[in-house]
Amino acid sequence: MPVIGVFLAYKQRMTDMDSEGIGRFTARIVEGMLMANERLTLRLVVDKLNAQNVEQLLHRIKSRYSARLFTYECDPFNPRKNLNWVNQHLQVDAWLVPYVGLELALELKQPFILCLHDLVHEHFRSVYVPRFPDYFSRFDKTVQSMTKEAAAVVFSSNFTRTNEGRLLQLPDSKTEMIRLAAPTEEYEQMQILDEATLRHRYRLSRPYLVYPSAIRLHKNHPRLIEAFLRYLRSQTGCAATYHLVLTDHYMNSPLKSEISSLLRVYRDVANHVIFVGRIPASDLPSLFKYAVGTVVPTLFEGSFPFQILESLLMDTPVAFSRIEPIQELLADISVFPSFDPCDLDEMEHSIADLFHPQPALFERQQAVIKPLLTRTWVHVAKEYLALAARVTPGNSPNHSD
Repeated sequence: MPVIGVFLAYKQRMTDMDSEGIGRFTARIVEGMLMANERLTLRLVVDKLNAQNVEQLLHRIKSRYSARLFTYECDPFNPRKNLNWVNQHLQVDAWLVPYVGLELALELKQPFILCLHDLVHEHFRSVYVPRFPDYFSRFDKTVQSMTKEAAAVVFSSNFTRTNEGRLLQLPDSKTEMIRLAAPTEEYEQMQILDEATLRHRYRLSRPYLVYPSAIRLHKNHPRLIEAFLRYLRSQTGCAATYHLVLTDHYMNSPLKSEISSLLRVYRDVANHVIFVGRIPASDLPSLFKYAVGTVVPTLFEGSFPFQILESLLMDTPVAFSRIEPIQELLADISVFPSFDPCDLDEMEHSIADLFHPQPALFERQQAVIKPLLTRTWVHVAKEYLALAARVTPGNSPNHSD
């Protein structure tokens, strides 16, 4: 029976893993692999600091697959639970490492597959590196070591496979491109809140747009906020009673000063921007479902943004920035409100399009996106399992089950 290890051991405490990209990716690929192969056993290793966080992340999946999904705590300072213990006692065919910063994986004895989602700081070095020079000096060394030692490096778009692969001088034979998918299986198992409950829970009394994302330097929250507030002040939007809902708090973010300044400049309409904080993943489908639209203004993503697929799964229209990983997959973006992420006028116009859509706009969007929505995490998982078979010493036939 095939046994795959998933290595999620950090060196520091993480917060809100349930709403972070790596956490959601891990949960989805774990569930996808268990659904894809009924004979598969998964052994997931997590560090002591984040064990409770990961248990919460995987609670629903573990309750369903308790006989085939096992978690283990790793403590580098405890001889009974350090990496030597993991290597001696957890027999796996291959490891899956979902994040390039998990440098403890360098001590694993079995081959590991590394998921390299993107190196955003390399695309925005002037923005990120001056703010955190010591961190990125260490991180760059970790990236080099991890990609060198990995049996295979997986990218989720041709854009990152080309750019990050070239930057790291990775041979083509060592890289793989496995696209992500809409969380169809996950959303089908979640309970959708009724609209009154959702609105009461997050104090949403008005029609709203949503951008579910942590506030990061490249996620472009300040421009989205300004474009939205400009729209409210415009002749078209002046009588509107709309909200913009953001799933983070800006006061502890790296963009605190920029956002605070914007809210002062637009103080007459600033209360239309609602910061609900990190919300449970189980509430996210409902947040999409009752929104007028979803806006994805990001300056950069390493793959097709989750939010677009998630929103359209819940029958909610989207507007997004014209970045390469999106254009790589969508045959026709003309049916979507799209914009240059640095152009406030274009972004404001796209916001207006969501509030006042053209007839049959959403139906045309659904037709274009349908091929993407048919790909599920079971498809993704099968491609990872096939790759694991190829990197397993002796090319163990067990993986082909």
